[in-house]
Amino acid sequence: MPDRLSVIVDHTPDVLARVVQLCRGRGYPIEELTFGATDHPAVARLTVVVGEGPRPVGRLALQLDRLVGVQRVVTEPAAELAAV
Repeated sequence: MPDRLSVIVDHTPDVLARVVQLCRGRGYPIEELTFGATDHPAVARLTVVVGEGPRPVGRLALQLDRLVGVQRVVTEPAAELAAV
């Protein structure tokens, strides 16, 4: 089942590329990707829905949190996505 990651990032084009590259490199298929501005012009929200990967999605969230330009990562379990 898919998991959703809400990522608050710096509003620069290279951050999006790093996030996608990390997901693909770790074997998590990206099912949905949304990138949008926030109220603050230097900050953007990136929502990534990933399929089942080789490891728990919590590990991917920790690795994303360490990327340059990533400010915060919040995961939403698959059960909450199914209810929507």
